[in-house]
Amino acid sequence: MTFSQTKTLKLPTKQGILTLPILTDDEFSWVEANATKRLDRCPTCDGKRIDGNDAGRISASGDHYGEVTGQYRYLDRVHECDCPEQMALYRHYTAARIGEQYMRLDWAEDYSGDVEAKRVIDMYCEKWKNARQNGMGLTLWSNGVGTGKTFGATHIAKYLIKRGQRVRLIHFDDIVTTAIDGTVEQMDELQRMPFLILDEVWYNPRQSEAQKALFGEHFERLIRYRTNRNVPTILTTNFSPEQLGTHWPRINSLLSAKQFVVEFHGMDYRLGQSVIDNKELFMNNEVRPIK
Repeated sequence: MTFSQTKTLKLPTKQGILTLPILTDDEFSWVEANATKRLDRCPTCDGKRIDGNDAGRISASGDHYGEVTGQYRYLDRVHECDCPEQMALYRHYTAARIGEQYMRLDWAEDYSGDVEAKRVIDMYCEKWKNARQNGMGLTLWSNGVGTGKTFGATHIAKYLIKRGQRVRLIHFDDIVTTAIDGTVEQMDELQRMPFLILDEVWYNPRQSEAQKALFGEHFERLIRYRTNRNVPTILTTNFSPEQLGTHWPRINSLLSAKQFVVEFHGMDYRLGQSVIDNKELFMNNEVRPIK
């Protein structure tokens, strides 16, 4: 199955029909090997009910999510768990390399950062079909940490996955490793991924000139392939557009016609608040659902 032939799964949930891309065998094998939660238990209620009864288990498989009916406690309330939805989202978000912290954050409720940046990200999600058709991506940047860039990028990834799109989020350091030490097949997969998110793009002045040249060649080939074929790329970085142009002039030139540039101002205080929330969840035996 090629990316252009991506098949989708229509999964009935308590909120309606959830459309997800069907994971390839390789993707599911990667999830089985790297998931931090068991795949035969719901990652939110753990297949249990508050009264102590077992809600049921299922065997891990590619596109089956069982019919378990557990419960979980959140915000001083007992909630009926939508186990098939939670299990499906957990597998697909894991396959996309989204960290569990971001799996459980809600963009509408939890983000309280830059209003204009939020507006652009919401607009991009609304017009994602046009973005894919025209190969338009985003560069999310700020000159500090904790401003919400990765939160915004993971929200886009989750939004797209729930519309049947295949997405990959990869830290820039892992791009370096893949480009230099990875296989041709791994780079080819990144080239063809319908939506690719490069998190924390930077420049390492400590690399030797030979390493910089080798990586620059692979990085440019990746971006050139995607821009030439109208495949969207989303970047997060602490570099300004001017700095990106200084360190990666050819790559920045390729991206310039295909990117909306969004600067994040200030701090995303809600992410800081999540630290407090996590302690309260721990003390109250509660859990956030996957969104």
